[in-house]
Amino acid sequence: MWTTFDRYVFSRYAYVLAVFFFACMGLYTVVDSFSQSESFQNQNDSVISLAVKVVSYYFFQSSLILDLVGPSLSVIAVMVVLALLLKNNEFYPVLSAGVPTYRVAVPLLFGVLCVSIALVANQEFLIPTAVVQLQATSRSSVDKIKAFDPQYDSKSSIFVGGQHLSSTRQRIIDPIFVLPTPEIVAEYEPELKGEYAAYIPARGKHPAGWLLKNVSPAFDLKKLTPAGRKIVKQTKNPNDLFLCIGLTFDQLRNRGTGFRYLSTSDLIHRIQHPNAHASSTRAQIMHLHSRFTRPIISLMSVFLVVPLIIRKERDNLITNISMCTLALAMVLGIAQGMEFLGQTSLLKPEVAAWGPILFGGTLAGWLSGSVKT
Repeated sequence: MWTTFDRYVFSRYAYVLAVFFFACMGLYTVVDSFSQSESFQNQNDSVISLAVKVVSYYFFQSSLILDLVGPSLSVIAVMVVLALLLKNNEFYPVLSAGVPTYRVAVPLLFGVLCVSIALVANQEFLIPTAVVQLQATSRSSVDKIKAFDPQYDSKSSIFVGGQHLSSTRQRIIDPIFVLPTPEIVAEYEPELKGEYAAYIPARGKHPAGWLLKNVSPAFDLKKLTPAGRKIVKQTKNPNDLFLCIGLTFDQLRNRGTGFRYLSTSDLIHRIQHPNAHASSTRAQIMHLHSRFTRPIISLMSVFLVVPLIIRKERDNLITNISMCTLALAMVLGIAQGMEFLGQTSLLKPEVAAWGPILFGGTLAGWLSGSVKT
């Protein structure tokens, strides 16, 4: 049953969380605006148009800030609310009425759960749809992204490069494709260039790949090996070629961290169809596990905060907050350290991702006996 005191505690939590988030977002905006102000002013727009661009730019960036600091702020807000309840002597009358300590923390637990749901929605729906705006900077138009690392297709060993990417049309401008010898072509073939290369996703029986427009120099299909004929195909236009390779536009757009902008279903699909080096695949697997463990760690942290802030026979609030901060930092440090070990293949990703939960859960259970009742 949701009591008046529960609503009061939850409103306190929402207020503190909102203050912390807007403080972080405001700090980021102020610091970032110093480096971006010149590029904004050089666009020669009216005041209203400039204001709209600035607000739009930082609105999309706020989704990344929320994803970055949301889990930490949700737990810090719990610690602050409990400390304020103790400081204002609002907690003891509830205990005197016979209400268990952990029952008082239920609204805070519910608040952390709401934040976790919001973070999942942000990761699954907002970030994937706004990936172009998130990766574009104010110095570059949304249509052109400079973060383009040429790379090899892991299955066919075809080298893919070019000048830059057109994100709105999913194209490589001034592309370069180098076919390996003798796997794809029987004899040496100069690099294939074209006006642009457009990424075509799979549709029904039609495989995914790249449509290379206006190929130069002219390519002789007779040079292809049997394996090459399955990859390089002629189109209706004799000046174009279609290359059936697994390297997607998203993988080209940001080779190192592009998977962080994917929804979970797309991330699982990429892991099941790897097209990158083993280290990158391990990082993707580790990131997938962290998406599942992050809400659990946030909820588990509440059970760490409660007994450390509301400690039996220890009423020094400053000491309790210090001990709580130290414990949370230790859990976070262990999680970050094990994530690094998982990415470097020193630990299995499953062990590295779920190990901190076992440690934190054990610590929370051990501390539960010290909570004030």
